[in-house]
Amino acid sequence: IRDLVTTALFQSNRFIVLEREAIQDVLVEQDFAAAGRVGDQSRIPMGQIEGAELLIVGALTAFDSGMAGGVAFPVPIPLNRHGDAAILDLEFRKGYVAMDLRVIDVRTGRIVSTAAVEGTARKWGAGVSGIVQSGHGTSINLPVLLRGFANTPVERAISEMVDAAVTHMVEKTPPVYFHDGATVPVSPS
Repeated sequence: IRDLVTTALFQSNRFIVLEREAIQDVLVEQDFAAAGRVGDQSRIPMGQIEGAELLIVGALTAFDSGMAGGVAFPVPIPLNRHGDAAILDLEFRKGYVAMDLRVIDVRTGRIVSTAAVEGTARKWGAGVSGIVQSGHGTSINLPVLLRGFANTPVERAISEMVDAAVTHMVEKTPPVYFHDGATVPVSPS
């Protein structure tokens, strides 16, 4: 979810998003360049890593994948006069996720914005299994032969939640933090 939020924030074109998860790799590359092991044209000047002005902190507060406990509607389909049948299982599943977010001004430690966002998705699917009658009056239940339930409901619910989170951050974070010519206000001392 962190990667999805990072990508969506970057694509919003409202924030400069800084990489911190792979910062160690960036520092190793800078140290490598500083050691003189690269040519002058690709040498990296030291001290160029930007500091963050805002920090986004989130916690997942609810998660229901929708994989268990869905509603199934079995529909028998006779195949022949011997009692062989296919069972079409129509299924309904619902995924739900929720997250609390805070946007924090790193300079002051103040919370700039908070949000509780959620995502819900519903999905229909189908499965086919079978029952085969033997000549001796016994039936054999065959396992599911075909299941059509791709892209689980929780995948859509997570996407919906991330969209809601980024929309909230863009709308509720004061424009002074966006680098479109505005400057960050200085607190009176």
